[in-house]
Amino acid sequence: MEAVLFGFLTILHMNENKRDLAENHARLLLDTHEWVQMVFDRTPSGHEEGDRVRNLAAAILVATMETVQKYQRLLMGDMIDY
Repeated sequence: MEAVLFGFLTILHMNENKRDLAENHARLLLDTHEWVQMVFDRTPSGHEEGDRVRNLAAAILVATMETVQKYQRLLMGDMIDY
């Protein structure tokens, strides 16, 4: 789980063109956010592995929410067309 989350986080941080991400991959961005939220909610805290997973998930949630908030109008247009 850590490797998958780290991969998502890397993609989000390495992608400098967040507008392109929001414009061309809006559905994937929102689905990823929902899935990561579920992982965060279901991962118990209090031990090292769970805390690492939750920290990675939290970082992804912040990154996806920043992109969603910044490009909300583009995302809404894409969702209407879906």
